[in-house]
Amino acid sequence: MMYFYGKEKGLKVLIRFTALFIIIAASVVTSKNDIKAQKGNLNDSKYQSACEEAIMAVQPINEKKQDIVIGDLYNVIDKEGELEGYSLGYYVNDEPYGYAIYSLENKCVKEFVFESGVRNMYVELEEKAEELEEINNDEMIESVVYDGGIDYFLIDEEGNGVTTDAIYNDNSMQDELLEVVDNEQFEIDAIINSEFNVEVNSSSKKDTADIAGSYYGSEKNYWHMNCSGNDIFNCVPDYKLTMINQNYYIRNARKYCCEVSAGTGCLNWMGALVNSSLVDTYNYIWSYCGMNTELNRPEQYGMPAYAYYGLSDYDLARAMNSIFASKGLSTKAESVYRPKFSMFVDCIWRSNLSESYPAVLSIGGYSYTSGKEEYSGHALIAESYIKKKRTDTGYDNYIGVFQNWDGGEGNISDSNSTFELIRYLNYDNLMSEDNIEVGGVIFKDVSSRNIKETTTKYVSGNTIEIDCYVPYGTKYVFFPTWTVAGNGTDVVWHRGNIQYGTVASVSIDLNTYNKASGYYATDIYAYDGNMNQLACYGTVLNNINSNISNVKTSNKTIKGYKLTCNLPTGTARVAFPTWSSVNNQDDLIWYDGQIKNNSGNLQGEITIDVANHKNDGGLYITHIYAYDKYNKLIANDINGRADITDRKQITDAKITNVTSSSYKVSCKVPTGTSYVLFPTWTSYNASDDIIWYNAALSGDTAYLTINKSKHNNEMGVYNTHIYAFNSKGEILNSTTTSVTLK
Repeated sequence: MMYFYGKEKGLKVLIRFTALFIIIAASVVTSKNDIKAQKGNLNDSKYQSACEEAIMAVQPINEKKQDIVIGDLYNVIDKEGELEGYSLGYYVNDEPYGYAIYSLENKCVKEFVFESGVRNMYVELEEKAEELEEINNDEMIESVVYDGGIDYFLIDEEGNGVTTDAIYNDNSMQDELLEVVDNEQFEIDAIINSEFNVEVNSSSKKDTADIAGSYYGSEKNYWHMNCSGNDIFNCVPDYKLTMINQNYYIRNARKYCCEVSAGTGCLNWMGALVNSSLVDTYNYIWSYCGMNTELNRPEQYGMPAYAYYGLSDYDLARAMNSIFASKGLSTKAESVYRPKFSMFVDCIWRSNLSESYPAVLSIGGYSYTSGKEEYSGHALIAESYIKKKRTDTGYDNYIGVFQNWDGGEGNISDSNSTFELIRYLNYDNLMSEDNIEVGGVIFKDVSSRNIKETTTKYVSGNTIEIDCYVPYGTKYVFFPTWTVAGNGTDVVWHRGNIQYGTVASVSIDLNTYNKASGYYATDIYAYDGNMNQLACYGTVLNNINSNISNVKTSNKTIKGYKLTCNLPTGTARVAFPTWSSVNNQDDLIWYDGQIKNNSGNLQGEITIDVANHKNDGGLYITHIYAYDKYNKLIANDINGRADITDRKQITDAKITNVTSSSYKVSCKVPTGTSYVLFPTWTSYNASDDIIWYNAALSGDTAYLTINKSKHNNEMGVYNTHIYAFNSKGEILNSTTTSVTLK
């Protein structure tokens, strides 16, 4: 049974069986020491409710209204082996697109991820467990344990759990994992630099604009959205700056602590790092809190001097306040036990749409591994939220968190690994769990010192347009720009505009620099109302060609010619006004040409047909005008020339190569000829054997060989007429020929 949400008719139910969507349902088990799997009834209404809730939960972020299919249905059990709910996989266009966890008790979705390429958490967990030598996969039951949003694990027939921690501690996976970590430095730097169009994952070929979330859109005010109905979705602008995977710190600091990692991510977003360094900030917090650096775990990740440690929210807030004070910032971090959902809402969305920022969410509770209960917890970064209107009363309140502690395939959410994603936790459900403790670090008076997401939105031979985020409180923003060839002697400080309190933009008129071709350099400076510098960013480079060049004429025939050229940067339209030299410009036509992008170099081209110009011969003149996307002229050129043979009639019509079985007809055709017909017949029995042949046309010569066999092998007089047509089907001229075959 498959459920999907369509664009036109809403929620539907389909009966569909395919190898791609494996439906697995195990019934309630009676004892954790005697766990057995049994088939469930797929038509049971409890499955239908779970599918419906799972599909509806993601609608606030399903902006494209993609068709969603539910597959990969697994049972979720608690630590006692009792059925708790279901884990369901999302599919879009037959490709995995995330998962949801449904609670039977609360009849709601407890957690979900909705993102392309993401499989059901438990499909991935099961596959990775199969790679462990010490795990007997035959003893694993077809159910999974969901532990309050802290951890996930499979459970075997003896009640032993296989956790994500066990999977990533497996020696057989260490070499591969360390290789990934070794290659992360460039990717981390790309995120910190936070420029659009920086490739951060060579395998996926996705840029940081995609990482910000394909379903958030590319507009700068995407962080606050009113969705359909009463649903509200919000996210922190530029939240990818917080998405630094724990592997980075493991490799560079030889330490592990989720609280320190989450705190460092938030500081990175604020631009308040110690020495502008992730590792220095991480080490500072570790040292400030007096954490035990001698608690070595060499067996984990195969690394010496590796410390594994926990930290309280209170200590993290204390360390972060020390950093704020050292930088003279008024920002404060506050540790909160059992924070209200509204506190996270206040962080992630401020009423003036300009003070959004991430926070730290801590979850603690009892997990279950190898038949034992152990207290564990994790700190995550809260970066978005969804208020989803329920069908009855009230809301489902979800917090979007970046889960950064597991290893895997990358350091940001867009890594195609379930363990690396932004996922949404049902906050009310989380707070209602008896064995779960929730805390967090909330910030007050936040001001980012970063100029982030510096993006060249458009560049042409006329203008450079740049967008960026500036710190909250910025009143003035300037974009000093100069030509690299001028060595700064032509620098001009261009004042930008500010919207939403944090989004700055500028349009730099290149007439200021006489439209010089070459590299342009731009720095960015943000100031408060008293002209105190808040932040600076440099340098944005743009290579600009402002000229039309390499004008060439080719493929010149009796019919016309092709003209090509190199166009200025940012050309959106190119025009080719053309006329013949006969009677001045009485045949002037403005043609819109084609623009081709050849590895970033723009080329314009047009094919001129003299049939549009009264079939005139002689000199043809073509000018070139290049326009930007605002239809403003960038550059023009007047060097397009072509000489076309001037011939008004068919000439040199003749018959050659006469044999007893064939002959050849050829002629010179008039100016403008596009095709030539050779109707041919024998004088015997009138024209009963007439055939209209299409002649071959090479340059200004038409020719064809006529075979006797095509005309009943008749002897006598053969008649071939010649008709020349232009591209409009107009007859330009005609003539006749004949020959006698014996």
